[in-house]
This record gives sequence, C-alpha cells and structure tokens, in this order.
Amino acid sequence: MVGCGRSASDADDAQVPTVRLSMDEAPLADTVAGRLFRDPSYVTLRGRMLGSISQLLDWRDRYVIFDRKQNYVYLFDTTGRFIRQVGQAGKGPREYVRLSGVALAGDTLVFYADQPNKLMYYDRVGDFLGERPIARRYCFLEGIGYGGADDRVYGVMPANRGASGYTVTRLTEDGTDGADFLPFEEWPAAVTAGAILTAADNGVLWISRPFDNRVYRVDRTNGEPRAVFRLDFGAGNMPAGYTEGLDDYDVILKASKEGVVFHAARPCQVGDRLLIGTFGNYFLIDLADGTARKVESIAVGDGVEGQFWSYVPMEYQSRRLVLQLIPERVQALAGMGRMKVTPQMDSLLQANGKLENPILMIYELED
Repeated sequence: MVGCGRSASDADDAQVPTVRLSMDEAPLADTVAGRLFRDPSYVTLRGRMLGSISQLLDWRDRYVIFDRKQNYVYLFDTTGRFIRQVGQAGKGPREYVRLSGVALAGDTLVFYADQPNKLMYYDRVGDFLGERPIARRYCFLEGIGYGGADDRVYGVMPANRGASGYTVTRLTEDGTDGADFLPFEEWPAAVTAGAILTAADNGVLWISRPFDNRVYRVDRTNGEPRAVFRLDFGAGNMPAGYTEGLDDYDVILKASKEGVVFHAARPCQVGDRLLIGTFGNYFLIDLADGTARKVESIAVGDGVEGQFWSYVPMEYQSRRLVLQLIPERVQALAGMGRMKVTPQMDSLLQANGKLENPILMIYELED
C-alpha cells in the first residue's frame, strides 16, 4: 500500500517503461507530419488585446483564455469573437489580486487566486457563482486542473533549492485540506517552480516537473499521479552534480547552452500521442508503444507552416493540436518572399486589425 504523500509511481518505479528521445534525430518532414492531421482551421482572436496565452481551455462552443501576463481571463467564441472578461481584479469580495490558473469542472469555470488564497467559481456565461478559501499551506500554487477518479481540483506547488515537500496536491471538495503526492527533497534549484499540469478529456491530467525525467498521469481509475514513462534524453540527460555552485537562473542558461534537459515541459495529449517540448526540441510519443518521433513543422501550402515551437495545449479535449501564427512573423516572411499571403491569410490578418493577437491554427486528427 502506498501512503498519503507518496505516489504509487515511486513504489512501481522499476516497472515504468523508458522512452528514448534523440536530440540529434532529424524531425519528421513537414509533409509527413501533416498527414497526421486534417488541414487546419484558423481562428483570429479579435476584440481584445492579449498579453499572452497562458492557458487555452475548450469549453464546447467557446474558448477560455487565461492571460497570465495581464492577469485576466477571457471568453471567446469558436470563431475568435470576444465575448467578455470573466472576474475582476481587486481586493474586495468576488475579486482577486493575482491568478495562477483556471480549470473546467463541467459547466463551472474555476479560478485559483493565490492572492488572496481561494478558489472562485463562474457559470458558462461568466457570472460569479461563489468562492471558497483554501488552506494556507496551498498558497502560491503554480497552476490547477480538474479531473481524476473523484473529480477534484489538483494543483502543482513550487519548491526552493534545498527544500522538502510535495509537487502535487489534490484538494478536498471544500478546499480546506488535501492529499499530497510526488515528494521532492533537496532538489538542486528553485526552478522546480516550473512544474506543469495540463488537462485532457475524460478526467485525464498530465504532469511533468523539472529534474524528474518521468511524466505522470491522473485519470478516472487512478486518483494519484502515476508515472507513465521515463524519458531518456541520451547525451542530453543531466549529469549528477550538474547544478552545484550555480545560481538558479544560471542553471537554465547553462543547460540551454549545452543542450542538457532538465524538464519535459507542457505535456499535451493529441489522440493516442503525447506532445512534449524540451529546449527547442519537440516530440510526439505514442502512448501505446512508447515510440517517439521528433517534429518541427507542418506544411500547409504557399509557404505557410505551422511551427511546433508555438504550440499551446488546448485543454479538456484530446483531438486537436493548436499552433500559433504570429502576424508580425507572417508579414516578415512575406516581405522576404518566403511566404505567400493568400486571400485567406490576408483576410485573417485584416480581421486581426491592429491587435496583433496570434492567429490559432487548429489541427484536427485524421480518423
């Protein structure tokens, strides 16, 4: 039996399959990668200027966008038309000072506000339903998701160099307490704050964290995070003692320069594959047999390519891949003759106006 605070994956670690990823592997040709998907649909987000797309949630006939940079949450319809802002920044009741994540619980949109420390609830129209304080020991969660065996809010927690604690918590329904999983002890740098949690459909949550080559999953049958596979980056694996004598930020700079991987970030389920990114390298991993293929771009035509570096997980679904077209980049490539601005592309840019929001390229899996 695995007790509270210790993941079942730790007990069964020897059984976790290894997936080997080669940083030097040539990526799939853009035309080959394109055969996995239908031609993309395009969504121009219009009506509100975005600072960033930190989370993109699929809420059936609308999208939820959490803009961490501007500290706002927006609703857009599936054509990209702005519907409304949800919630209000401030220090009073029904307000938040800072948000760190959003999640979907059926027809309810959930905010996690770490200032003050509470969960906030909204209906599909975006109207306020209520709020609940959560235990102080769960302050400053890095993000949240909703799912698992009992349909609960899960959060990922930060850590500091030399600290001890847990990376993942499952909150009780009233938010007063929770169960903790995936301990960290004496981890080498404070960048453990980069733990990532993304939601697929049917209660599935994917979790990755720095300095741990395993990728974890929560689902309807397993309410505790279980390691699905261990990633072997070959020459990119971080050697023992690599971070000694380095400041936390210097760890990132050194690893980036030397091609050393300390985090498989932004796990994103697309059908029966999982997409992960590692310092400019992107891989699609087959969840059935563990085979992995490096990917870089998807050709669309007339010089238009979807670049995997721009992907953003579309959460609470698992059939679509979202890449972003940056208007300034499109115009620059067109000016160099490397991309043709077709009538369709021109209409997308015109619809964007002066907002310069990313244009979403939404790829649906082939049947």
